[in-house]
Amino acid sequence: MSAQAGIRTEPASADPAPPVRRRFGRADLVTVLCHLGLGVFVMWPLWRDPAGGKLAGSLEDQYFNEWNLAYAAHVLTDGANPLFTTLMNPPAGANIMANTSNLGLGFVLAPVTLAFGPAVTLVLGLTLGLAGTAAAWYWVLSRWLLPADAAGTVVAAVAGGLIGFSPTLVAHAGGTHLQFVSQFLLPFIVWRVTRLADRPVREGVIIGLLVTYQLFLGEEILMLAAMAVAVLLAVRLADRPRVPWTTVRRFLTGSAVTAATVLGLAGYPLWTQFFGPQSYAGIEWSMAAGTPLPGWTAYSTESLAGGRWQTEFALNGAEQNGFLGWAVVGLAIAAAVWLWRRSGTARALTVTAIVFVLLAAGPRIVWAAGEPGIPGPWRLLAPLPIFESILPARFALVAIPCMVVLLALAAHRLTQVFPHRKARLALVAVAAVALIPIAPTPATVWERPRVPEFFAAGLWKQYIRPGHTLVVAPRPSCYYGDPMRWQYLADFEFRINSGYFISPVGPDRTGTYAPTARPSELVLERASTRNEPQAVTADDRRAAREDLRVWGADAVVVDPRMPNAEAIRVTVGRLYGVTDRLVGGVWVWDVRDV
Repeated sequence: MSAQAGIRTEPASADPAPPVRRRFGRADLVTVLCHLGLGVFVMWPLWRDPAGGKLAGSLEDQYFNEWNLAYAAHVLTDGANPLFTTLMNPPAGANIMANTSNLGLGFVLAPVTLAFGPAVTLVLGLTLGLAGTAAAWYWVLSRWLLPADAAGTVVAAVAGGLIGFSPTLVAHAGGTHLQFVSQFLLPFIVWRVTRLADRPVREGVIIGLLVTYQLFLGEEILMLAAMAVAVLLAVRLADRPRVPWTTVRRFLTGSAVTAATVLGLAGYPLWTQFFGPQSYAGIEWSMAAGTPLPGWTAYSTESLAGGRWQTEFALNGAEQNGFLGWAVVGLAIAAAVWLWRRSGTARALTVTAIVFVLLAAGPRIVWAAGEPGIPGPWRLLAPLPIFESILPARFALVAIPCMVVLLALAAHRLTQVFPHRKARLALVAVAAVALIPIAPTPATVWERPRVPEFFAAGLWKQYIRPGHTLVVAPRPSCYYGDPMRWQYLADFEFRINSGYFISPVGPDRTGTYAPTARPSELVLERASTRNEPQAVTADDRRAAREDLRVWGADAVVVDPRMPNAEAIRVTVGRLYGVTDRLVGGVWVWDVRDV
């Protein structure tokens, strides 16, 4: 028998075939259910007790996201402003649109929030975000980039799962980053962009609608995706420079229709975000450390082969961007080299992946742990408006789909070149060696503090009039999110003096994760951090009374379970000259007559 028997001749190109129209079938149902089951598996520890559990990687983001989901339901039931509120930080308030408010999910899942509470909505959103992202990539790959055969379906299902449940997205889910987990529209946006020149008006409107909704799911990932599409198109154009002018004109027309649709639907929310009250100029994140190149071959703490969180590769547990393991990275490089001469799509994906891996490296490209590295391309973008608010490591969110799609193209091509059963079993074995170490594990969940009876039983109503302010000491912030939970459990019937949200500070209106502290808050924060009661002057007392007047405050509360609570308690009494009472598990000062 010839040595070439059973080996098919390689086709001249590995570029995708035209989109395939096919009905939702059994294979689709099985794939979607598998992705959904994997999502439940990852989030199961939180599903067991949504209200009592706290994701270990979330810091205070879990309270922040639950507050946003509860506020979206509050908007629908009470007619509140969806873009701005004074429920936190009165009277200046908070710009909801300028924060990652997840209004897109909040409005759709409002019935769940009203029936079961925002804690259930949050775990549901994280589950559906992971599973939906995986299913969306499967759907697009199986109907666009891969042939509609059995091998293409299997490869698309695995590739979709690898993107949706990549160590990076699972880590972001563990940080309750709904805005990054909810990527289920992005594959469809990219798919539609490739068809924009065919029917510019129709596709332009569809893309505009998808982009508008994605704005209310997560703007940062949308921006990163837009950058990726720009790089992909630029590489494809360089690969095929003789594109007919008619095609270019129709593409530009479709782009204009998309822009007009987005501005027509989201123009005012975007104006509110960038120019409305409590908008800010930017956040100084751009020079933060990125994902060094060794971080791509490391294993996340959320992976089966993972261990302790590696601080040299990530800012925190939720920002483990990259972490694909040495086998997946090695196979992606091999796929890129093998397909480079065979596929324009592969060349575009390879260049885009390289660009975003280098951007994700941050200010310096580090080749090995402990080395200083060399300046990276991110330095060129970092000073630009909007870019200064981006953590560079998050560019990995774009590089990962590019790598996985490369692997999918190579895997399917190998099934064509080597059709024998033994060869395909070998391919499955290689995939298992690469994927099993980065398989997701159930999220780590801690028990969170019980809500004091003062709020759980409605005792606060004896001390705070509807619409007036509860002052919490120390002030609510990105380090202390419990008061935001107390507020939404009270159906937003009282305001709180501060909160965890991005607010402008200083003359240059730089964004920070808490508003500027008022004088009395500064005194109480010193008591908390130093663990000693603060000496209070007459000026301090006058400033504290003025703060109460500005806030419209009725009561001050300190949770005795807080670190250094006794020092805070004594300082509060000195500031306001009022005796505290222990009511429903918290110390309360009635300051209505102060």
